[in-house]
Amino acid sequence: MTFFTQMINGTLLGMLLAGSVAAQQKQESPRLSPQTKIYLYETAQPGYTGAPLPGYIYRNGYMPALIKVTPAVDAAALEQLGVRTGTRAGNIWTVQVPVQYVKAFTEVKGIEYVQLDEPVYPLMDSVRKVTRVDSVHQGAGLNMPLHGEGVLLGIIDGGFDYTHPAFMDATGSRFRIKKVWEEETVGNPPTGFTYGHEMIDSNTIRAKRWDSTRVLSHGTHVGGIAGGSGYGTPNGNASLRGLAYESDLVFVGIASKPGSAITTGLTHMVDAINYVFTQGAAEGKPVSANLSWGINSGPHDGSSLFSQAVNNLTGPGKILSISAGNEGLQNLHLQKTFTATDTLVHTFISFAQGSDSNTVDMWGEPGKPFCAGFSLYDASYNEVSNTGLICLDDQVHGTYLLGSAGDTCWITMTTSTAEFNQKTRIYVKVKNKTANRLVLNVSGHQGTVHMWNNEGFASNGRSWAANGNTASTISDMATAATAISVGAYSSKLAYTNLNGDPIAYGGVKGAIAYFSSRGPAVDGTVQPFISAPGHVVASAVSSFDSTFLPTGSMYGSAVSSFTDAASGKDYLYGAFSGTSMSSPVVAGVVALMLQMNPTLDPAQIKSILKETAIKDIFTGTIPAAGSNTWGFGKINAYGAIKKLAGPMTGVNSPKKNPLDCFLFPNPGHGEFTLVYQAVRTVPLEVTVYTSLGSKVYERTFETQEGDNLLPVDLRNQQPGIYLLRARSEKRDFVIKVQVL
Repeated sequence: MTFFTQMINGTLLGMLLAGSVAAQQKQESPRLSPQTKIYLYETAQPGYTGAPLPGYIYRNGYMPALIKVTPAVDAAALEQLGVRTGTRAGNIWTVQVPVQYVKAFTEVKGIEYVQLDEPVYPLMDSVRKVTRVDSVHQGAGLNMPLHGEGVLLGIIDGGFDYTHPAFMDATGSRFRIKKVWEEETVGNPPTGFTYGHEMIDSNTIRAKRWDSTRVLSHGTHVGGIAGGSGYGTPNGNASLRGLAYESDLVFVGIASKPGSAITTGLTHMVDAINYVFTQGAAEGKPVSANLSWGINSGPHDGSSLFSQAVNNLTGPGKILSISAGNEGLQNLHLQKTFTATDTLVHTFISFAQGSDSNTVDMWGEPGKPFCAGFSLYDASYNEVSNTGLICLDDQVHGTYLLGSAGDTCWITMTTSTAEFNQKTRIYVKVKNKTANRLVLNVSGHQGTVHMWNNEGFASNGRSWAANGNTASTISDMATAATAISVGAYSSKLAYTNLNGDPIAYGGVKGAIAYFSSRGPAVDGTVQPFISAPGHVVASAVSSFDSTFLPTGSMYGSAVSSFTDAASGKDYLYGAFSGTSMSSPVVAGVVALMLQMNPTLDPAQIKSILKETAIKDIFTGTIPAAGSNTWGFGKINAYGAIKKLAGPMTGVNSPKKNPLDCFLFPNPGHGEFTLVYQAVRTVPLEVTVYTSLGSKVYERTFETQEGDNLLPVDLRNQQPGIYLLRARSEKRDFVIKVQVL
């Protein structure tokens, strides 16, 4: 480490101060994200041919971006360049920029910050019981059972099977997908957007069959957890039923076609969130939206442009749940607090198997500069070459290292003295073609630097190098203040697949899932906010996903099969794991809460979830500020709904006895269940009348002490409003019934 030891003795301090002075002479806040700077740098190189570059997102001649604008933004200049504006979430806008005008776009007046998209990725039975949502579905102790009626569930994902019976209602007669926006499909864009294809007719949606990602089941599985009806599964379609199984569904397909140059970025997700909330407003319905995707780069403190957009889009009746991430066992994070006598940290950069590329994102504190550089080491840990230290100067630095065999490690580094949150930042793209080990060297004299990469940091057993850690591995997207970030625990560890094979996973049932990402956020906020089942969760999978054919690689995960009598087609349910699975559990619970109170805002939802969360021997005692493993505990659907409902009273109960008679599902398609809580064995007379007073149904039930589930068959009646009267010797209830 001779070179870097020499640098610390006075020279480094001079470089740091020079960088700080240079920053003061530049504009107060840099306008370009590292990804944008590097793109402009790479496209300006003599050998650039104009072809799409890896690591960037292209869509039909445009590049998506998030921008932060001032009131003085030059709208005429944007129009002249052909820039298409999508979502305007306060001062955070989504735009589509013509590829040939990206540089000119970055010079438009009134734009504070430009952030070209980088790729974002999806984060991949007993759930209803452990979340206590079964009691909500039954309406136990409530004034009505709740299944999500009157609420829109917005699923932002990819790999949808629009024909899956899980997206019918519990009777298999009502198609619940109301709208679909396939962002990656060329067609008819929805109002307010300039790309993608929107479908609003059920026949058109079903005829389309799948979105742009046929060999994928992620979106189907997520949608089934949050709101699948479980149709075609055992126990009267209830075995693999989702949480808000009578809600209406809006799907936004954000995943690209496999092998295409088009990928998914934050711009697409902001537009998708805006779209589903807009649909709710148009129909006068609250929306519970789910996003089970994530990204490792970013400040991880809730200040990113994406987080700001989420905060501006959410509100009363507009709630967003986001998965925490699946990096709970990976040392993706490293932090170092520098002092006048402790000025340097070294760490080895890991690469995914078969890959020679990686990125490192380093964030310092406002006004506290730092420097970074790289070295190559041979198998005996002798230094082969180094870049020296590059300090903050608001420039892009393209450099390289020569390996011991003459091969090259290419490094592109961009530095920022003040990002959109006033923090210092160094962002690096690495492509290592050598067989040598790559070491990152970071130095400073004050402040703390947090750094992340996709594959982790390691010491490789060297005393002079630092290991990464699993703290602050939460996805940057999940740190938005108004979003509900969701960790995962193990509700199930074994199942028998369709081949009859027992499948078992390691771990402890009820414990946090090994993969669930941890907090805190860099600003100290507890992350995740809540935990839900996410390890071995069974739900619908796409019938068009060839990996779930009997010869496919995923068929061993299939747990249930339903053959549609009309088409003869098989539909499967399979077991997946990930915070991708736990987040839609929370989105489904939120939908039930919104059914009870459609005006709840994110703060109210989070307050109720926090207060009612389950603590047990696995969570241990959770501090008042929360746990960076569990959040505030395990989600408790029944506790949350009971908290919302408050004390319930009977219709004709002068003694304020708990309400003991209700009907579900209501509205329904003719088959209803009357729940009656009897204090002793007593007959109950049930009569149903039309709105004009004509009797259409009459039956006397012999009830037993406790809960009684009584069938009421109105399938022969025309759709409309009816009145059901339930009368015992001392109680008399009248319930309005809607037959669909």
